[in-house]
Amino acid sequence: MPAAVESHHRDLMYKTSQQATLVNEPGVTVTMDDGEEIKLEPRHAFDKPNMRKSLKQLARFLDGNESDTYWSNLLPFLRGLVSAQLKLPGVFASKLTRKACEVGKEHIIISAVAKPKDMGISLRQHDVARELMLGLHNHAVLAGFEGPELETISRRAEHVARMLEDQLHTGDKLREGECDARKDPVVLAVLLELAAERALHRHDGTDKDGQVASYATRLLHLEGRKPNSDIESLSAHEQNHALVQSIPIQNSIKWALKVDSVKNSQLGYQLNTELKGLTKIVDSLARNVRAALGDKPRRGLEMYDQLNGKATDAARPNSQRLTC
Repeated sequence: MPAAVESHHRDLMYKTSQQATLVNEPGVTVTMDDGEEIKLEPRHAFDKPNMRKSLKQLARFLDGNESDTYWSNLLPFLRGLVSAQLKLPGVFASKLTRKACEVGKEHIIISAVAKPKDMGISLRQHDVARELMLGLHNHAVLAGFEGPELETISRRAEHVARMLEDQLHTGDKLREGECDARKDPVVLAVLLELAAERALHRHDGTDKDGQVASYATRLLHLEGRKPNSDIESLSAHEQNHALVQSIPIQNSIKWALKVDSVKNSQLGYQLNTELKGLTKIVDSLARNVRAALGDKPRRGLEMYDQLNGKATDAARPNSQRLTC
């Protein structure tokens, strides 16, 4: 709060010589931007909350929490961090995004990243865009890639894609902890699978706007679309991470090959070759992770099982249903 008030009010709070003004009646009251009136109290320069501890507590509180009331407080909280001149760590930003997607609240994160200067969270931060797209992919899988819910998913994915262009097309140098998510194979894969679904279900199997071919071509030229090293040498945790990344890419290629104009082209031949190799990798990763971790829940295995018919929409948790 001190960082959010005028400098002369901060002086009253922190300078010992002026704190008597606050202690003696009637004291000093200030009105915040949201209209709330706060009575100032003496503070010590080192009286600051442990931000990392506070963020961990917030993450635990929101984990699995479906309440709109609780999640609606996130935006004012993020705005408050900016007012207090506190930077939201990139790792926490991606973790928060994942938790929001798990309970169908990704629209709140999308609202936040739309105003990065006000909210202190951006699509440039490492893994924020990826976690948003992974969340949308999982919702699409659970919806069976059909129905009104998929329209909401597609709109949100397209909105994220437009924001990525708006926020990154300027060519500004990326800072430490930032990334160009337009080059993230997971982000591109989710856009591809949704574009292919639109071509099949809305345009009679025609790649009307050329998006399917465009996304597929770009995906094939991206580095990092496959695990770089021998997967057998990776730890179970690393293999699970690789599985999470590989599944949307594999699924997007399957969807792209359902579009005749893509399937019957040189691009289709390249995609089919890519799919064969990737399928072997995905199946091997799933076997290895399952053998190492047994029945322990892991996101990679959950995603793999959902796509392979081991999870149904009927059994879908309410917490993963989208909200507006």
